[in-house]
Amino acid sequence: MQYDLATLVASPRGVPALRHLLSELPSSFSTPLVCVVQSHHNLLAELQYASRLKVCWAESGMTVQKGFVYLSRPGTSLVCRPDGTLGISPFGVESSALNPVDILLMSAASVYRRRLLTLVLAGFDHDGVEGCDDVKRAGGTVLILDRATARYWGMAEPIVQAGAADRVLNIAEVAEALRSCFTSHDLLRCAEVQLELAELLETAMRLSGTRMGHITRCAQGSDKLHIVVQRGLGIDFFERFEAMPADCEAAWCRAVRLKQRIVIPDIGSEPDHPGRTFQRLPYRGEFAVPLLVSEPQVEARGALTTLFTHSHEPTRLEAANLDSIVREAADLITRIP
Repeated sequence: MQYDLATLVASPRGVPALRHLLSELPSSFSTPLVCVVQSHHNLLAELQYASRLKVCWAESGMTVQKGFVYLSRPGTSLVCRPDGTLGISPFGVESSALNPVDILLMSAASVYRRRLLTLVLAGFDHDGVEGCDDVKRAGGTVLILDRATARYWGMAEPIVQAGAADRVLNIAEVAEALRSCFTSHDLLRCAEVQLELAELLETAMRLSGTRMGHITRCAQGSDKLHIVVQRGLGIDFFERFEAMPADCEAAWCRAVRLKQRIVIPDIGSEPDHPGRTFQRLPYRGEFAVPLLVSEPQVEARGALTTLFTHSHEPTRLEAANLDSIVREAADLITRIP
């Protein structure tokens, strides 16, 4: 399911998580982000510096558009209107509105219903419980930043206790879920698969002695491989290699095309490798193993690739250790719609 709007909630204590999240989203991210953030006037410049998206202060009457992040100005909350525009609502002891988070979420739930995604990074105690409950009742999705990575659990705990959250994730998982190809499908169903794939990738990396790698997927009927999970590569790599033509000469594309393991000890020796034109490529060696499924016939649905800072050729033991991991990954890939 593609979300028409994502609402984010962050108090000053949640700004570091918000900055991190925005820094991990590619410029192609298509869902508008509307943020109630209680912070300082310099926040706009701070977040714009970190993000590839366009960050702006929300103004009354603005129409939300993809590629934009809309911030509430200090001392205000936002309201989503039925015509797709934003409204401004003051709050505070002088105002009748004391729950800025609830104001945004309740209005957004009434407009976007099941096509609304809400991310709770940090906020005020109990403000947001009623709003998140409305989002859930309308069929939307509520994700909470987990206790392990949230510096202040504060707001999230009452929401979780009230049963108004779908899943608790850490900030890296939130960013990966948003930027991956799963954003065009059901986020929650695919997030479960994605988390398991990430664990398999991390195991493969440990066995291979590297800190970089990714798993790519080729959807049926598509001529491109999309990154599902990655580790150690950063958003610049994702921007460049997120969707690669299946006929290119990267190891993972060749592995899918030829349905066999591909080793490129040093991409510098490959004149047609797409990475040769990427100035900040953080690795030299590639080892890609296709994710093969055999029903109704043998097909490669993707590839698991480990990447190395130095020239690298896998040992026989290293390759054998990846066999069971690749089988599990192939099974998981088939569960993605």
